Amino acid sequence: MDHWLILVRGDKRVGRANDSMTQCLNSSMNQSLNLVFCGTPRFAVPTLNRLVEVGFQVSLVVTLPDKPRGRGLELSPPPVKHRAIELGLPVMQPEKIKNN
Repeated sequence: MDHWLILVRGDKRVGRANDSMTQCLNSSMNQSLNLVFCGTPRFAVPTLNRLVEVGFQVSLVVTLPDKPRGRGLELSPPPVKHRAIELGLPVMQPEKIKNN
């Protein structure tokens, strides 16, 4: 059975990897890698969960700033920030990622 890992940037697929990439995610090599995870929407949360689950050291999570939502326009964190905090990961929220 082939497994595919889809690499996503924003809403665009930028590549894919087959079983060799999947095996890399499950190898002991992942314990020596430090990752910076960039993501904001709800669909990025399972990827963050999986990286942590297989043992990658996620050293920083970068996501968009909290945005006002609802009638009271209270600040609400992006889904990835919410999950990162639950996992005890440090979070950075620059206004723009470009040039940071």
